[in-house]
Amino acid sequence: MENLLDTLKIELHTAKHSICGKWWRFELCDPFTRIYYIDSGEGLMFVNGKKVRLLKGHLYIVPAFSRLKTAGKEDFGQHWIHFSAKIYSTVELFKIIDPVLDVKLENPGEIEERVKRLLKISKNNDLKSRFESDVLVRYLLSFFIPKHVPAGHGKRIEKLVKFTAVLEFIEKNIMRQMSLEELSSRAGLNPVYFSNSFSETFGLSPVKYVNSQRIEKAKIYLASSDKRLEEIADATGFTDAFYFSKIFKKYTGNSPSEYRKKVRYEII
Repeated sequence: MENLLDTLKIELHTAKHSICGKWWRFELCDPFTRIYYIDSGEGLMFVNGKKVRLLKGHLYIVPAFSRLKTAGKEDFGQHWIHFSAKIYSTVELFKIIDPVLDVKLENPGEIEERVKRLLKISKNNDLKSRFESDVLVRYLLSFFIPKHVPAGHGKRIEKLVKFTAVLEFIEKNIMRQMSLEELSSRAGLNPVYFSNSFSETFGLSPVKYVNSQRIEKAKIYLASSDKRLEEIADATGFTDAFYFSKIFKKYTGNSPSEYRKKVRYEII
């Protein structure tokens, strides 16, 4: 457990500021984590059914794969950051750690300056800016990390670590088809035992897990890039844009275009 955060990888997707109002109403479940800093007014959201008031001078987090429902009323200002935080390069941090959702800041002015700095440099792709962005996201993330990981989480991490090579292989090859034999060979197991063990650990068969990862990767592209559907389909292993759209709607209930519109409400 002591080296858990040593493997943490941060990938910043988007950082913006918005004035939110009555239009800020949507329900989503996304494969990336959100951090909000409220600089004016007051808002409301529900995270996995839990009511959370958005207050000035507070930091909030919505962990990846949480059910997020927003309820915009009066105008309020928020800085928002979308990013992925993964351990062992593949497992979302908040599948292992339960974060504090709401942090009342003792020094909101100082934190606001750091958030503004992150927003300013987030679009830059030079090495220095990327390094600084990584440091700033980790700093903001630190407010939500509990001092101790609950008992029992260590065993789950041990199970996940057994499949690290497989998960990395899936992530690097998501643009192409992968056979069960290929995946099982990465774990050094025979296909039947591998499939059973993988399903027990992740709650999905290897094939269903790969398909879910294609959809989650597509969600990130839709949320954080202007890639055309054809480009996203190609990058996530679908034969064409039509088939991609069909499977995406089956998994999410929204077409890719509808999802992109919903997730980008925060950009307005």
